[in-house]
Amino acid sequence: MTDYEKERLLFEKYLEEFREKYPQPELTLTSRGNPDPRLVELVRLLARKAAREYLESEKKARSADSSKPM
Repeated sequence: MTDYEKERLLFEKYLEEFREKYPQPELTLTSRGNPDPRLVELVRLLARKAAREYLESEKKARSADSSKPM
């Protein structure tokens, strides 16, 4: 038996144990046209937070650059 075959069998064993332990997914994926509204809201919140953090870091960088003597 090759290493690849051994790894595949081990993976299949882990996958089988995982499916037995967690038979139902917590979150069901839907088609592209109908995303889970909770995920949409989460993505919006994360995007807003990331944008605020980016703008804040840019402001700090600019103020630091403008206060440096030339």
